[in-house]
Amino acid sequence: MDVKVYEGTNMKEIVADIRKDFGKDAVILKTLENYRSGQKTLQVTASGGHGLRGASRESSGSAEGIIETFELVKRIEQKLEHALSALANKRDLMVLDGRLDDLRNLFFEYLRHSATLPYGSENEDIAKLLQYLHVMGLDDGVVSKLGHYLEGVPAPEAGIDSSDDYYKTYAMKWMLKRLQVTPLDYEGGSSLYQLFCGAFSSGKTTMVAKLASWLMKASKVKPVIISLDHNRIAASEQLRIYSKLIGVDFYDVSDAKELIKKLGEFENRLVLVDTPGINPKRPEHIDELSLIKKELNHVDVQLCLSLSEKSQQLNNTIKAFSSIGIDGLCFTGMDEVWDYGDIFNLAYKWGLSLTLFGTGCDPTGEMEKATRERVIERIFGIRG
Repeated sequence: MDVKVYEGTNMKEIVADIRKDFGKDAVILKTLENYRSGQKTLQVTASGGHGLRGASRESSGSAEGIIETFELVKRIEQKLEHALSALANKRDLMVLDGRLDDLRNLFFEYLRHSATLPYGSENEDIAKLLQYLHVMGLDDGVVSKLGHYLEGVPAPEAGIDSSDDYYKTYAMKWMLKRLQVTPLDYEGGSSLYQLFCGAFSSGKTTMVAKLASWLMKASKVKPVIISLDHNRIAASEQLRIYSKLIGVDFYDVSDAKELIKKLGEFENRLVLVDTPGINPKRPEHIDELSLIKKELNHVDVQLCLSLSEKSQQLNNTIKAFSSIGIDGLCFTGMDEVWDYGDIFNLAYKWGLSLTLFGTGCDPTGEMEKATRERVIERIFGIRG
């Protein structure tokens, strides 16, 4: 078998030479790339085929086809290398998150320094604090009331390190007194039947799974999960999968009457019910939930609200569900926003208790019992 090595910078010219020597049945055995003085050269080993002619046709095809395949593979390798180099690793993401947090703090600092004594306060420290809380999402009405309160507190004594921290402490105390929290304490006697309600995409289904997972780990309580969500396609199947992953019993019911009957089977068990997502503009859809609350006096309604929604939408949701009686507010999407003023605004305006906070979409992910201190930490940017 004749074998010959060709060198050059242009693949087409090399192929032409190979065909000239070996004809149309030439077979390329090997191709190498070399770099000399910054210039790429090609080294191609080819053969006339002879005894391997048939095999070369079957396995490798024509010389032109092999060249095209080689060039295609090289392009794919280059694209993969470029894509891999563009991917951010975990460390890069952590650095980016830290820089975004620094940028956020600088932004708030700029707003504080650029404040021109808003809300009628003549005290510069109070004005800066109120400006910050306004940026963090507190309603103007709340900020105004807080401002009047702060102007009436005793002036800081001479020599105090920071009057800004002085008024901030009073602001925190004022807000803490106006928050109600009712953590779900099943060992202490909370209702055994918990209905999780909310608008579409409020995160209530994931919250049910999160709570079940948390109870299994933290309190060694094994709840029962029931799905009444028949408005959304595959919602029941989604919760069925979550339940299997967590290791709790799951049941699916079609309407309020079937749910009431099913709940009768679990008189001494904690039951978490995922209800259908409801459009706040269609209050007639809440009638089914009203029937459940009416028939079973020992049922608590937990309203799930996503912080990624606009304030007006959250208010409309509470207004729509208030007709059946809301026992607690569960906030989801805690990791999707920068400001947390709506938590205080809604709880304070409607006089409702906070129960749960959820983060992320993982059914076994982060969830915590609500505390007043946690709300204040979030609003004032205290890391804890």
